[in-house]
Amino acid sequence: MLLFFTLIGVLNLEQRSPLLVDILRDRGALLRETADGRIENAYTLKLMNRIEAPQSFVVEVSGVPGLEIVGQNEFATDAGSIRPIQLTLSAPAESGLSGIQPIQFRIAAKHSPSIHVLEKSSFILP
Repeated sequence: MLLFFTLIGVLNLEQRSPLLVDILRDRGALLRETADGRIENAYTLKLMNRIEAPQSFVVEVSGVPGLEIVGQNEFATDAGSIRPIQLTLSAPAESGLSGIQPIQFRIAAKHSPSIHVLEKSSFILP
């Protein structure tokens, strides 16, 4: 019986995701228009590194034509830690879209691309 519970414990540890991500869109300011006519939305990403070693993660976004990250897209985390990241996304106002648009974040370990997470969110256009 002890062997059975040991085996279940080992399987659970092996299936545990080494990376968890929570994405919160800033609801205080739905959108901002920049001087060059782009639309920006702000987000907080919580990167949870469940590996007992420091990791660097690369963030990519997709879903709206011309959507890009303002500033850096690579972030380091300490071993077994949670790191909140403030992130701003920008899209051209003349994309032909309006309202709430679905987008997707892809967060991947820089040196181990097999460790990645896909998270859905939304981007608000005028």
